[in-house]
Amino acid sequence: SIMVTEVVTASTTTSVFEVAQQMARSQISCVVICQPSAITPAGSLLTPVGILTQRDIVRFKKTGLDLVQTPVEAVMSCPLLPVQASDTLWQAYQMMQHHRIRRLVVLDDAGYLAGIVT
Repeated sequence: SIMVTEVVTASTTTSVFEVAQQMARSQISCVVICQPSAITPAGSLLTPVGILTQRDIVRFKKTGLDLVQTPVEAVMSCPLLPVQASDTLWQAYQMMQHHRIRRLVVLDDAGYLAGIVT
């Protein structure tokens, strides 16, 4: 499977600076921005609402945006263009090509975060 299920996430109120630090620590190029939807014995079920990439952060820094004071919800890419976990790799590829995007958030049947395809 090319879907990564260990996805680094942040809440909508997290600062852009904190997300940038999280990316650096985890050595990743994007973070999925989520709202917690439900708590289960297995953990939180997260509803993805946006995405923030390294490229976005570099662009914001160049414009002089205050990364410490700005919450990610103000600058995240949204709405997301998700695929379902049941979709085929070909469907995911076509969506990425059509929308010229590099990452797709994968949702389970209930609409919660299942993973990411890069």
